Amino acid sequence: HSNNIQQQIQFNSNQQSLNLINENNFEILLNRKHIDISECDSTLIIINNFVENIERAMKDVSDKMMEECQLKNIRVVPQLLYNIPLNSIEQTNTDSSESFRMLKGAMKVSILAMHLSLKTDYEYTLVLICANKPTITLLNDICQELTITLNKQNNSSNQIDSTIQQSIPIIYQIETHVIDACLTIKSSLLPQHTIRIMLTSPVFCSDNFLNFDEKVTELNSDPTDMLDKNKCLEAAAEIRHSNWFTQCMFNVPYNLVVLRLLRHLQYIQTPLCYLNLWCLVLLVHKCHTQSINSITKLFRAVFTCLSSGILLPNKLGPGIIDPCEKDLVDAASYVTNEHRSKITSYAQNIIRFIAFEQFDKIFPLD
Repeated sequence: HSNNIQQQIQFNSNQQSLNLINENNFEILLNRKHIDISECDSTLIIINNFVENIERAMKDVSDKMMEECQLKNIRVVPQLLYNIPLNSIEQTNTDSSESFRMLKGAMKVSILAMHLSLKTDYEYTLVLICANKPTITLLNDICQELTITLNKQNNSSNQIDSTIQQSIPIIYQIETHVIDACLTIKSSLLPQHTIRIMLTSPVFCSDNFLNFDEKVTELNSDPTDMLDKNKCLEAAAEIRHSNWFTQCMFNVPYNLVVLRLLRHLQYIQTPLCYLNLWCLVLLVHKCHTQSINSITKLFRAVFTCLSSGILLPNKLGPGIIDPCEKDLVDAASYVTNEHRSKITSYAQNIIRFIAFEQFDKIFPLD
């Protein structure tokens, strides 16, 4: 009997050692894959400089447009009924210069704000916040002024190539996309990359403008050439998502690692591609508990969650609750029943691969 106990203890010890070795091998594989797919530092530096140039130019454009509105005495702040606050700020009658400023600022969103860049990413997004409802006219004016300002920046600060000591002009291409309510900017430094600038306004999201008060509606009737409201609301949602991510997830490094790995699985056309970035973010957050303290555990937990049926079709699964919405909203409500079934089945296969240590099958096309 004593021998049996000793054998059992020895077996358990050997099994634990084997599990630890397998876990280490899995972690090595995930870390190697993460290094392989992540955007290199040199490219990230160029992208960040590109974005900073746009932000500086946008500030100059904002100042110029504000000065023009001041000269014409055209205020751009929304007209509110007396004592109705907008964004917790009471409307006043003081002649502040800010009441003439239409462009309030640009914010990084999505993968740019979340630091989730991969080598396969070629588009990054900013959201431009406008004081009032953005229009096609405004979009075209921004495009024109931004083109002038970026070129002026380029002329005043040409980059010098250290080897040939010659000025290298940077050529910017800026286009408007009315249907998508955005601008796109390309730079000759990164010809394959695009910076997309979406337009939005807090007016669209303010409860004061979502009610049916006819007096308020009359004061703020929609411009005849207003940009697509749904596109503007999508841009506002991107800001909320990025702010939430920064507050709730950004400070845990392996959150970023696992999200990049999941995004790579999307890129190689696994069923995860049916989920948008926001759903992936919420999935990772849902799986993050105190016991999850490594990349491997978090990676496994995400697929365990999916395989358990969180996205089962016909509302059999609980779905993914969106924390940025006031009401209970399933962030994956747009996913079809067929795609939900495929995602669940795929996750179950991934769990099997991990259980049987077939780690090479997790990234099948690599």
